[in-house]
Amino acid sequence: MYKQNFVYKVSTSTDLGSQAIFYIIVSASLLMAMLFGLFAVTANPVIIGIAVALIVGTLLLTKPDWILWLVLLLGLLVIGVLPLHLDSVASKAGWGVSLLGFFLMFIAFFASATSPKRLKDTPAFVWIALCFLVYALINSFMQGFST
Repeated sequence: MYKQNFVYKVSTSTDLGSQAIFYIIVSASLLMAMLFGLFAVTANPVIIGIAVALIVGTLLLTKPDWILWLVLLLGLLVIGVLPLHLDSVASKAGWGVSLLGFFLMFIAFFASATSPKRLKDTPAFVWIALCFLVYALINSFMQGFST
């Protein structure tokens, strides 16, 4: 019985799709590797940070629960502990935690808007918070055009 299952698993093959798609993915990977290599040799921390953020951000978009933990942990660390030692760094790094929170919010709203089950199970306070967000955006927009 075991040998029969083993033979079954060996005889299966993984189909990666057509060869054209495979070559497109390989060539795109090579171009991205060369581009990120050029970014690395510039020795500019801002450009290197943008390249790293592009890769890490793409990976984090697929894992919203990791973003939640990062917001919680970095929020406690950056907003709580870091100002005790490096106040100049903490004032700038807090914006990164805020951006992660906004990304998490947009992912959650997109997921609840595209799934009817999640739309039905969303609590009322989330809709109140969304209405407040829309109100704050409209108010800020109107204040920007007032004299």
